[in-house]
Amino acid sequence: MKEVFSMSYATCDIFEPFADRNYNPALQKLSDDGKFPYISQGTEYFEIVRDFVDVWLKNAGVAASDMHARAFYTGCQNASTGQKYVLPSHSSKSMSDLLSSIIFAVTAYHELVGHVVDYTLLPSRSGFRLTKSDPSEIDLQSFLISNVITASTSTPMPMLMSDFSNFFGAGGAPDWEKGVWASFKEKLEVQSKKVQNEDAQRPAGLEFKYFDPKRFECSVSV
Repeated sequence: MKEVFSMSYATCDIFEPFADRNYNPALQKLSDDGKFPYISQGTEYFEIVRDFVDVWLKNAGVAASDMHARAFYTGCQNASTGQKYVLPSHSSKSMSDLLSSIIFAVTAYHELVGHVVDYTLLPSRSGFRLTKSDPSEIDLQSFLISNVITASTSTPMPMLMSDFSNFFGAGGAPDWEKGVWASFKEKLEVQSKKVQNEDAQRPAGLEFKYFDPKRFECSVSV
């Protein structure tokens, strides 16, 4: 298990901007032909997020690069040390890429990989420890721990495409936040319809609904 976690850390590229990644030519061609929505729709959504972050940081002014912002970036950069993708030196672009990657991970990517119940429903599927008597199943304690994690991650979070009227532009926050968020939501509406239209053209059973912004929650629950 330790070897698995060590390998996952060393090969991690979670901070690499999704839209800037290079893919196997065959996979890229499938994406270009509209047959691999994981790449095409993921890239489209990431660019929408990055545009939103760019506008937000521009409106934020000096707060986007003050000592607190830089400390945040440095902390993430240190955390990426030893991984496949290490965050570059701080700049306005690298800060935008970092924030966009975080938003992408907790919304779109989590919608894709967050279905833990599929893996923990039965002791014969997946877990943290195998029994010596029957290596095809996990033990009772491990099964219970897995399901505690499953139950806690099932707690619903607010949907991303909400107004958040008690947050943006509220409590002394600048009024421009509401306009930037409204513009972001409009682009997500357009993207959601695009994803749904593409899905409608696919054969039954081959739909890819995971990158529809209407399905995204605004955060992970743990």
